[in-house]
Amino acid sequence: LAEIYYRHQDFANAQTQFEILAQQNPDSPLGEKALFFAAKSAMSSMAEHSLDRAIVLFDEVVRLNGALRWAARNEQAVIERKLGKPQDALVLYDEVLKSDAAQSEKREALCGKGDIFFEMGGNANYQQAIQIYDQLASEKNGSIHWRNQALFKKALCLEKKNDRAGALETFYKILEDEARPDGRRELFWYYKAGFNAARLLEEDSKWESAAAIYERLAATGGNRREEAKARLNHLRLEHFLWAD
Repeated sequence: LAEIYYRHQDFANAQTQFEILAQQNPDSPLGEKALFFAAKSAMSSMAEHSLDRAIVLFDEVVRLNGALRWAARNEQAVIERKLGKPQDALVLYDEVLKSDAAQSEKREALCGKGDIFFEMGGNANYQQAIQIYDQLASEKNGSIHWRNQALFKKALCLEKKNDRAGALETFYKILEDEARPDGRRELFWYYKAGFNAARLLEEDSKWESAAAIYERLAATGGNRREEAKARLNHLRLEHFLWAD
C-alpha cells in the first residue's frame, strides 16, 4: 500500500504507511527500507515541517547502522541545502566521504560537495568546485554518467571564472568521448555539453563551429535531436551557412 501511494505521489499517505511498516518490522532490512522511504516521502511532501521530519527519519535510518545509512546521510545533506544550510551539508558529505560507504554513495557525496561550492559562488569557491569535479571525473572505475556530469559542471565553473576557452575545451571533452565501452551512450550530459558549447561559439560569432556541434547533436539518436536540428536550420538560414 505504501509503495502504491508513493508511486502515485501521494506522499503524506505514503509516509504514514511506511512509518507503520517500519514500526512493525524493527531491526530488519525491511524496517530500514520502510524508514528510508518514509523519510523520502516526507522530503517530497509539501506539508509544513516535512523537511524537519525527514531529517529525523533519516537520522533513525543512520542509527540502525544498516545498508542504507550512508544513502540517508546524502539525503540529509540535500535537505540541508534546501534549507539554506550549505555548511551543515558539507559536514554530512564529508562524513560519507570518510566512511566505508559504497563508491556510488561517495560519488554522490563528492558531486554534492562540488555543487555546494559552485552554488556559493566567487572565484575561490569555483576553484574548489573545479578540484572536486576533476577528482570525480578522473575516477578510473567511475561511470560515464558521473564523468560527464563532473566535466559539465567543471565547464560551468570555468565559464563563471570568465575562462571561456577552458569551458569550451571541457565541453568538447564530453562530446569527443561520448561512447561507453558497451557502445551505448550517455546522452543527458552529452546534450547539455553540446548545447552549451554551441552557445559559447555563437556568442563569439563562430557560426560554422556552432553549426558543426548542432550537426553532431542532430545525428545522435536521443530526445533532443529535433531541438538540435531546429537550431542548426535556424543558424544556417540566419548566417547563410549552406551545406555543400
